[in-house]
Amino acid sequence: MKKRWKTSNGVWSLYNFADKVDIQLMAAGLILALLQAVFPPFVWLVMGDFVSLSIVRELFKSTKDRHLDLFEYAINAQNSSLNNTFNTSEAIYENSAQKSEIDLKFAYSATPAFVMMLSLSLATFIAAFLQRLAWEVSGIRQVFRVKKAYIRKLLHMDVAWLESRHSGQVASMLHE
Repeated sequence: MKKRWKTSNGVWSLYNFADKVDIQLMAAGLILALLQAVFPPFVWLVMGDFVSLSIVRELFKSTKDRHLDLFEYAINAQNSSLNNTFNTSEAIYENSAQKSEIDLKFAYSATPAFVMMLSLSLATFIAAFLQRLAWEVSGIRQVFRVKKAYIRKLLHMDVAWLESRHSGQVASMLHE
């Protein structure tokens, strides 16, 4: 019994004209595409932490203003009716200490957050550019080999087949 060789018409037959350099370019393109997909969630994570801290800071400022207004109203009411036995400077100092702690935390986390977001965004851009370049160069090299093989087959064909085609039909097939 003779074994029949199956002709490969699967997905892998698309890469019959790829050499080792093309395979390396495609592997690099795949790895860079994965990196391009992995970086944005980390940018969003850093941005989310920074935005959360900004929201806490703004909430503290808005509630502090409301509390100080109520506090001043209560002090004025106490001053008008009773002697001031409440130590107002201590409460204001605690509020300003908490404010300065939140502001310092915000100030110290702003620059590293922006630097990290910028560097991750630049890394994403570079990965996207290089993966596109790798795939494009690999594709151009393979298309060149396919056209070269097509022309070689065309030149080895019978002249009668070439004459049976309309003028320009073979040239247009080569151009496409």
